[in-house]
Amino acid sequence: MIIAAVGGTTVSIDGFTITCGHKVTKAWWDQPSGMFIVLMDCYENLEEKRFRNLVAYDATNHLVWKAELPRGSGADCYVDAEIFDNKLFASSFSAYRCLIDVATGKVVECDLTK
Repeated sequence: MIIAAVGGTTVSIDGFTITCGHKVTKAWWDQPSGMFIVLMDCYENLEEKRFRNLVAYDATNHLVWKAELPRGSGADCYVDAEIFDNKLFASSFSAYRCLIDVATGKVVECDLTK
């Protein structure tokens, strides 16, 4: 995956630009799937107790998935995300570190880090 350029609520790479519903903190372009993986700022939506702010969009700006949050974590969102060996790892506000399936947004593994 390639790191995409971020500017406020927009993400772009190689002539593709998408617009997200909230300010973006990190984004990647997954060329094989044609998707942007986007982490929106966790403080941008204080109205939702479980803000699913790690999302994927296709190159035509259609939402593909919202990443699941750790089960039973109460009010939560993702505060950081990283790509290692083409695997997506996300850290939640409630101190969970999750491996997220890039194709579906489902949590594959989840560990409490406290």
